[in-house]
Amino acid sequence: MKRVLLILVSLLTVNFCVAQELRCNVQVNYDQVQGSKETYQEMQRSISEFMNTNRFTYMVFGNDERIECSMMIILREQSGNSDYKGEIQVSAKRPVYNSSYTTNIFAFRDTYFNFSWQEGDQMLFYENSIESNLTAILAFYAYVIIGYDMDSFALYGGSEYFQKAENIVNMAQSSSDSGWQAFKNDDNRYALISNILDEALRPIRQSFYQYHRLGLDVMAESSQKGRVPIVESVRVLQECKKRRPANTMTRLFLDIKESEILNVMTQALPDEKKDVYNILVDLNPTQSSRYSAIIN
Repeated sequence: MKRVLLILVSLLTVNFCVAQELRCNVQVNYDQVQGSKETYQEMQRSISEFMNTNRFTYMVFGNDERIECSMMIILREQSGNSDYKGEIQVSAKRPVYNSSYTTNIFAFRDTYFNFSWQEGDQMLFYENSIESNLTAILAFYAYVIIGYDMDSFALYGGSEYFQKAENIVNMAQSSSDSGWQAFKNDDNRYALISNILDEALRPIRQSFYQYHRLGLDVMAESSQKGRVPIVESVRVLQECKKRRPANTMTRLFLDIKESEILNVMTQALPDEKKDVYNILVDLNPTQSSRYSAIIN
């Protein structure tokens, strides 16, 4: 696919075109806070503009190649005229080769979301400095989204962008804002990027590539050929859970792929069905009755 070529080209050249990487749908829910509708519409517009106009890579994306993603911001508290707390839900998807199907590649709910913003603020982004907690969080997720997208098209193709996300986390360690601190929570931004770049969990990134590029992308050509890497990806999750029982990567993979895996396995061979069923139950025993659809 063309994005594979984009990754290769990016390693050889620097592009100065203005095609942006993301097509991000931003929604701000302000039902739980005070303030005018116009203020929150302006907040939504500013965040959307930040995500959809800033360049986060040197690669050139055609308009139809931009990464489809979304951000749902739910405001829960407001203090003064400019300080907010709430959560941000981030997701992204990418097309599957030779089909009209799109598959989820990332979904994360961040409940450590606090920031300051008021109308007229310039939302500036510099790679090696933090101008505000809001833009730091937005840039962090932009890099994570791009990293996952690149990982799905080329083996470890997203490493550069995951490292850029890690750089933001490192710069934010001295901040008093929540969500950045090392070892404080197992589901904050520090934990997320640490898990992504954890060498012990690196096989999950390899299986992520195999699942998409060698699995889903060849399903139209041969369902059996495409199913083999998908089954193997599920096995890798089980192996990595044994190494890191509470790792975020396994949970995220299951969150976005569980329904898809169940659907793929409906046409699998009996032995494949049994293997995947047993692994899924081991990974998430609470959903065993749902997984039984594979073997029934």
